[in-house]
Amino acid sequence: MLRVLPMCLLYAFSTCAIAAAPIECVDKINPELVKLLESKFPDFHIPHLSGLDHQSIGYDLSNGGDGCYAVAKGDFDGDKKEDVVVLLTSNKKEPQLIAALQRGDKWSIYQLPIFCETIQFCYVAPKKAGTYLRTLAAEDPITRKNERSKLTSNHMSVISGTLESTGIVYVYSNGHWNYVWVSD
Repeated sequence: MLRVLPMCLLYAFSTCAIAAAPIECVDKINPELVKLLESKFPDFHIPHLSGLDHQSIGYDLSNGGDGCYAVAKGDFDGDKKEDVVVLLTSNKKEPQLIAALQRGDKWSIYQLPIFCETIQFCYVAPKKAGTYLRTLAAEDPITRKNERSKLTSNHMSVISGTLESTGIVYVYSNGHWNYVWVSD
């Protein structure tokens, strides 16, 4: 019994060390980009973990994420530079979905259409290259600008929507963003 106790304690401490603490959303973004976003969108700010759903933070952590599901990083335009897509929040307005593509020491900023009413349950995540088809559950005809029934991307894309409800994949190509509803 005395031999088993140290092994149990060692296991307990090692599993605690593996579980990472969530990362604040602002810490995922280059400080210069944070300043640029604050100046371009003065009524909005990068969300804090305290403003996100705590169960969803735990789910994100348990699935290999860092807890902040309001910021996605990846090469979204295929130029081998890390880009950022962030959900900006405000006390008075619906969140904004902003894509920032790195261009040397500058950023190109795009405001993408968003379909969430509150930041608490809205998410953004990188998506692997691939072909994305419009969900059959979307019964309305395609009438919105840049909405498509099918998109193919040769580089990373972005998915955003409402947690456990919707998913919209955004693909950057030929200087602009298009999107397709993949779940509804």
